Amino acid sequence: MGFAWPGGTSRRERARQEEKFRRRMFPFGEEQREAELRLLRGLIGRRAQDSELLFQLLSAKSALCPDAEEEDEDGPDPRQDALRDWLRSQLARGFAPADRAVFWALAELEQPMQALSELPGPEAVRRRAGELLRDHPALLKK
Repeated sequence: MGFAWPGGTSRRERARQEEKFRRRMFPFGEEQREAELRLLRGLIGRRAQDSELLFQLLSAKSALCPDAEEEDEDGPDPRQDALRDWLRSQLARGFAPADRAVFWALAELEQPMQALSELPGPEAVRRRAGELLRDHPALLKK
């Protein structure tokens, strides 16, 4: 048994959870991560570090794809709360509404992907981001 981190999680368990999260966010591995990063660099209007871009994308993906334990068929959709919380977070608000829409659009468009070749291109992401801006102005306002 390894050292127990605060919160009762061992180093081994923490590493296992991180790897599980990485596989959930990037099921096609490092190649997917790099392709998404290139896409974001071309679409985001302000200069940002790769870590900032990836953090916002992971936040959007997490909001749109909550853990199975969080889902309650009879209750409100946890995605709405998670999405609102992310979009209104201080770090997300450091990006313009159009940029936040890009993160949201990419996270949404890649959900049905069955292969890395299905990664949406910049025009599809730009188009969906525009629709999100039009359809959800209150969520995306500055």
